[in-house]
Amino acid sequence: MPGHQNHADRVRRKPLVPLPDELSGPVRDFVSSLRRMHGELGYSLKELESRLPASRSSLSRYLRGQSLPDERLLVQWCTLSLTGEDRLPALLNLLHRAQEAADAGARAAEQDGTPDGETQVDADDSTGVGTETGAACGLPDRQRDHGCPD
Repeated sequence: MPGHQNHADRVRRKPLVPLPDELSGPVRDFVSSLRRMHGELGYSLKELESRLPASRSSLSRYLRGQSLPDERLLVQWCTLSLTGEDRLPALLNLLHRAQEAADAGARAAEQDGTPDGETQVDADDSTGVGTETGAACGLPDRQRDHGCPD
């Protein structure tokens, strides 16, 4: 992996694992774009944690598609990259579409009688990913981040 344009010697220490096959639709599109930008930055999660108001575990969940960042964090993440600000409008659009899909999945799970706070993920269900925007995250409490109020 190439390093950050300003730091050619900086190489990400650990490659990202492939996205799970069950992650599809708008969430997959957003996470794929976020991963591309992250790869160009060349920062490890530890380095990124020191530059953003998010923990390594939260950043890892965002890059695995297990949760979605809020808009403010995405803007800050984009400003770290020389090309990130140019990508920001497209990334924000993808984030909004992914959040809508995740919210629709959480509502569908509630209607199906899924226990409160859990989301079932089917192999072809692109909406089984929670967001960091509220109790409708669709994630169990232990997986919610500081940005997900109860």
